[in-house]
Amino acid sequence: MPKKSKKSKDKSSADAAPEEEEDFPEVDFKAEKWLNLQIRFVVWSFLDIQVKISTQTRLYTIVDKIKARHGGSIQDIILYKDSVSPSNVLMDLGMSLGDPLPDPKLEPDHESWDVIWYDYKPPNFDCPLLLSSPRGASRQDIARKVARDMETEARLKHAGGKKEEKEVRRSSVVQVNANAEESAESQEED
Repeated sequence: MPKKSKKSKDKSSADAAPEEEEDFPEVDFKAEKWLNLQIRFVVWSFLDIQVKISTQTRLYTIVDKIKARHGGSIQDIILYKDSVSPSNVLMDLGMSLGDPLPDPKLEPDHESWDVIWYDYKPPNFDCPLLLSSPRGASRQDIARKVARDMETEARLKHAGGKKEEKEVRRSSVVQVNANAEESAESQEED
């Protein structure tokens, strides 16, 4: 009986050979290419970004990364290829990184770095709080105050000399003391 089984195996292998091969559609497979990309801010190096990224990534994705790095507070971002110059501006944000940056590598760990520079226009604010000086007074206010003080001193010198000047100083001291007493009384009442 064992001999019969050998014959049946030989017959089955002989029958399998004439089977037709199936035609599979050809797959358009391209190896993914990678870039080591430095995204540099024109003004500060503190805000630079270094990423390993696919060449199929669109430029608007880079813009989104830049906005996230700034906390979402910036708009009107301008991208430059290799150096900051009007001829290197990348206008079409729908382009992939492989289009403006030639010679990408197949390995994600290659040594060379490609550079994209960015800049943005500062936002315009109409809010008076944002437009005011952080110390509370602008230079113009200080200049006006100094000019007023100089005018009053000149008037005092011409008007009557030292007696009137002493009286003006005493009256201003009395006013300051009165204001201090009023604020102390209001605090005691609270």
